Amino acid sequence: MIEQPFGEPWQARAFAMVVRLHERGLFSWPDWTAALVSEIAKNPQQDYYASWLSARQSLAVNRGALTPSEIDGSLNRPGFARDPTSWEGWSHVETNE
Repeated sequence: MIEQPFGEPWQARAFAMVVRLHERGLFSWPDWTAALVSEIAKNPQQDYYASWLSARQSLAVNRGALTPSEIDGSLNRPGFARDPTSWEGWSHVETNE
């Protein structure tokens, strides 16, 4: 039997978003690892991929790619609970070059 790497479709989208933001130059992999470890340490009971989303948000704000109010707006938009990995509010994030 083939083991599926993701338990839910949103987890695969969370993974893909992080890869895409890295490709756009928002962060390096060592920076990503540090952010993810920090998020897991803050809330060890949180779902692993929910920690990915939290780390993504922290890096975006810390790098100046998004403001806290943009993050809050994204979190509060209709349908976020259904799809926390939507690119709405994130698609304009570009490289730091």
